[in-house]
Amino acid sequence: MTEIDKEEFDELMMKEDEEFILMFHADWAAPSVELFKELMGYDEKTLYVIDVQEHPEAALICGVRGVPTLVHVKNGDIMKSQTGYVAGESINELLRIPEE
Repeated sequence: MTEIDKEEFDELMMKEDEEFILMFHADWAAPSVELFKELMGYDEKTLYVIDVQEHPEAALICGVRGVPTLVHVKNGDIMKSQTGYVAGESINELLRIPEE
């Protein structure tokens, strides 16, 4: 899991042939903190974290209306998103990125 800023977000969204998960969070939101803890063991190459207070423009672009929100992006397109805390197998299902 890698924390990114708006500039890095813009670069990621422009890449073709890329598939990844964005986690939009806020330190003041308890569900965000809990989900952040749950995600600590996931692949840093495919999971990126963005603080909505520091980078509200990125949240706006992805249609984030609450935190935490997980957004699955493929080739710059939003494939699906999930708002709110999820745990266990639900996380695994949401974060599953098909291998080529």
